[in-house]
Amino acid sequence: MPLTLSPPSPPLPERSDELEGRAVSIGPWRLDAVLGRGATSLVYAAHHPGLGVRRALKVQRLPGPLVAERLRREGEVQGRLRHAGLLPVLERFEHEGRVVLVMEQVGARTLEAWVEAHAPVPLAQARALLGEVLDGLDAAHRVGVVHRDLKPANVLVDEEAGRAVLCDFGIARVLGEEADPNQTQLGTPMGTPGFMPPEQWADASSAGVRADVFAAGALVYFTLTGRPPFSGADPTALLRATLEGRTEDLAAARPDCPPALVQAVAACLAPRAEDRPASLGALRRALASDRPAGAGTDTVVPVAGPVAKRILPGWLGASLPGWLGASLGGALIGLGSWALMRAVGFPTAPPAAPSLPVASVEPLPPDEAPTAEPTAEPTVEPTAEVIAPMVPGCVASEGELIGWWWAGTELRRRVWGGVRVERETNVRSSPPDGAGGPPGSVRCVLPADSRVAVRVDPLEIDGQLWVPLYGGDLRSR
Repeated sequence: MPLTLSPPSPPLPERSDELEGRAVSIGPWRLDAVLGRGATSLVYAAHHPGLGVRRALKVQRLPGPLVAERLRREGEVQGRLRHAGLLPVLERFEHEGRVVLVMEQVGARTLEAWVEAHAPVPLAQARALLGEVLDGLDAAHRVGVVHRDLKPANVLVDEEAGRAVLCDFGIARVLGEEADPNQTQLGTPMGTPGFMPPEQWADASSAGVRADVFAAGALVYFTLTGRPPFSGADPTALLRATLEGRTEDLAAARPDCPPALVQAVAACLAPRAEDRPASLGALRRALASDRPAGAGTDTVVPVAGPVAKRILPGWLGASLPGWLGASLGGALIGLGSWALMRAVGFPTAPPAAPSLPVASVEPLPPDEAPTAEPTAEPTVEPTAEVIAPMVPGCVASEGELIGWWWAGTELRRRVWGGVRVERETNVRSSPPDGAGGPPGSVRCVLPADSRVAVRVDPLEIDGQLWVPLYGGDLRSR
């Protein structure tokens, strides 16, 4: 039987000027302009002559079943999410062998281009643009969707409406679902260097909510400073900077930045996933706070290591797509990342001993205050000594705030480790407003000789030190 080949799909217009004087349609949609080009797809501004509506069309650019399946999955995942901070996919169809996604048309500028044109971005504008994006990403986390490629190029800015939306869920992971080998291969890096955490360099298949938390911190940092938090002359240098947490302190780059936001961003950028917040709650609240720098507490988390050089090579910001992972290039990047992480003592595989969940998508109580985990070296007993069953009566998910513990006045230095509770003490649902006094609104009781893992700077109010406690911080002795 003779071999027959399907005719190749006709070429797509790559530039807007190729559409001038031509009536080019994809299905019922007439193409008006090219909005963006990626490695695997093209995005067009289009209108529907019969309905009189305007939309954006994301059209498969590269042939092949893996690219097509990824775009189909992007439409499926993004089509299930409905939030003002997320770009909705309204329809999916196939035209002449290409997968096509119909989306809301939101501006023609990415956050990357917008920041470049408007830097330095005022805090008020950063809050307005990023607030809804982080809210939308947090909503996705709560239904088990991890983006895995959060970066300025995947945020679209609608300047007229003064808002921004997150798009491109092409390499998103749905927690609880078995990994699709066509989407994520074990040991394959996926994401964007400079915005993805160390664990995603080595193996994106296990990236959870905390990977997005890292990228969200990098996104806020970029918006406020105009540059990624980590940089390097090549991928190895960039990975080493990311592993060592070498970046310029946000407070130094933006002195007008509130301390709570500085701390929240530093916590999100912690190299080890277990040292980052389990959700976006703290960063969202810190970003929304309008308390100016210098008001209230002056505690600022310094970022360990020297200031990174401002090197922005051409490859920085380019995604490492999944199809690259199937190639020799992807394999070498993954192997190189693994070797470097091993060399600097960074864990490259999950611990054999039982551990806390990687991420929690449980809702956070509204009275949780912004928190941040510092990257300082431990100054008290190591956390390894406090891994034990939860404190009875105080069980909660790792990311859920249980309450605030009045630690008295003895914790004058920043701590990161285990602290023994010498006497039975109450934990209240929120810190006092400044008046001090006995704890109230008791949510649980810490028994004597129990231990807590203190990972953030205590909040000092009238000489009393209040420590926020999460389920993952509480352990019996």
